[in-house]
Amino acid sequence: MEGWGTGLAAGRLTGPAATTQDGTTGPATAWQVTEELTWSRGWPAIVGFMRRAALAEAGAHLRHLADIGQVAVTVAAVPEPDLYALVT
Repeated sequence: MEGWGTGLAAGRLTGPAATTQDGTTGPATAWQVTEELTWSRGWPAIVGFMRRAALAEAGAHLRHLADIGQVAVTVAAVPEPDLYALVT
């Protein structure tokens, strides 16, 4: 997941490159991207409905970035999650 920013804003990635907490690089799920974003309370403090809302918001940004060609999406077969990768 190298290259994901610390935030998704205004249809562009912002912030320094990052890798997932477990050291994974390359395409990432929406969940992995959401975990790596900067959250005002920190990701561990966001629970329940707020965590699902954060995932939905990040997913909407990822879909927008895919629509404008900044992110490539690999659509997975059910029940696997789609994978997102930065377009370089």
